[in-house]
Amino acid sequence: MNLFEEMKNIELFFESLWRFHHPVHGRGVIPGVNIYESEEKLYILIEAPGVEPENIRIRIEGDMLVIYGRKENPFEIGERNMHHYMEIEFGEFERRMHLPCDIVPNGVVTERRNGFILLIFPKKKRIERIIEIE
Repeated sequence: MNLFEEMKNIELFFESLWRFHHPVHGRGVIPGVNIYESEEKLYILIEAPGVEPENIRIRIEGDMLVIYGRKENPFEIGERNMHHYMEIEFGEFERRMHLPCDIVPNGVVTERRNGFILLIFPKKKRIERIIEIE
């Protein structure tokens, strides 16, 4: 093997490392989440393209939002000997995050559009009490 062939092999090796360790790959299926708050409501926008409604569960556990789900490949490709690009992640996921305020879980309104899920929760009203000390 001459020097140029060896350099080409090294170049291909590093290209394959980049391809399979690119930041998009290897992070798993993690849905992006935006949380917005107004005076009366908490808005949670979940990015879930390719996740069928029957494959996602969203729960409130105390002050935590928990998102469970599974993103499946809708196409069966058959025999694959070599991957050239692998940027789309499939599989199960779980995401947990603290809610920034108290909410009324039973009052949730949901919308689904273009691979996004919007949850709108009413916020619990805070009752202030003045405690007088005698």
